[in-house]
Order: sequence, then structure tokens, then C-alpha cells
Amino acid sequence: MKSNAFFVALLLFGGLGLLLQTACDITSGDDTVRNVSINISGTYRNENGIPRRQSGTTLTSLAVTQAGDQLFAVDNAGARWTGRIGRADGNRSASITLKGLTTAGNEVVMTGNVVIDGTSGRMSGLWVEPGFTSEFVAVAEVAPQPQPQPTPPPSNGNGGNNGGTNGGTTNGGTTNGDPTTPPTITFPPIPG
Repeated sequence: MKSNAFFVALLLFGGLGLLLQTACDITSGDDTVRNVSINISGTYRNENGIPRRQSGTTLTSLAVTQAGDQLFAVDNAGARWTGRIGRADGNRSASITLKGLTTAGNEVVMTGNVVIDGTSGRMSGLWVEPGFTSEFVAVAEVAPQPQPQPTPPPSNGNGGNNGGTNGGTTNGGTTNGDPTTPPTITFPPIPG
């Protein structure tokens, strides 16, 4: 009898553990998309080769698209790259990391910065392949960066009359006894 109770308890705890595991969906922090104030999307080019040294076909262009802090790119050989924006300094510069493969099959990590000046973006940094590193540089035309818009001052609810002039008071929409023009409201004709 004791072994049956132990077996039932084991089934209950096992089922509870399985239920808890399927009820919780925890994803890694890599799945989180962070909004950033800079947009670096564009086709970065260097006709002499983006990295000074690399294996495989020379990389001369990298079409970068951005979704929040996530980066996606396709190079001139058709290889796909993924990466992230790290620290962004307003809408002028950002640190980046891109990962991909050369046509020789070597894994590459590009780490560096993108600096935006008007509608021009300059990407530079370090190209890391197994066995060696190289500098990389490329330039792109990018969309104008969004400029912060000033926030209008809050309205105080009385049309901006706040105490009037010469020590007067605001009284029901008038300042110092001067009447203000009330708004005109026009209603459409009633059918019928």
C-alpha cells in the first residue's frame, strides 16, 4: 500500500513539474528588440574592399536594414549577416556588431561604429576572421535622422491669460476687464 501511495505522489509531482515547464515560456535576452534613436539603414560601399584583408570574394557592399537595435544585411556575394546596435549616442553615432560568413566559409565578426553626418553614414571598425584581423571602412547614403521636436508649453486653460497686465486678474476669460472674443460654433441644418 505504501508503494502505491509513493507511485501516485511521484506521478502527481512529475505531472505538476511538466505542467509548470510548459506553462512558462522564457526566452533569451537576445530576442528582445530595443528601440534606438539612430537609423543606420543604407548600402555601405567601398570599391577597394570593405575590409583591407579577408578570405573569399572581396566584400565591396553591405546593404544594412535595421529594426530597432537589430541589424540585417546582405553583401555583394549574397551572404546574409545579422547583428545589433550596442550603445547609441543620440542620432549621430552607434556601436555595432555584425556576424556572417565569407565565400570561403569563414565566420566573421565585424565590430565598430557608425557615424551619421546629415545623410552620410560611415561604418568603420575591426574585421575578425579565424587566424587574422583587419580594419574595415565603408560609406553609405542614409535617410535623414529624425530631429527632436520641441514640446509646446502646457496650456493653463484660460487662453493664455494668466494674471493680465498691471497686476490685473483673470476673471472668466477677461483680463483687466477687456472682453475676449468667444469662439463661434456653427451647427449643420437639421434635416426634415
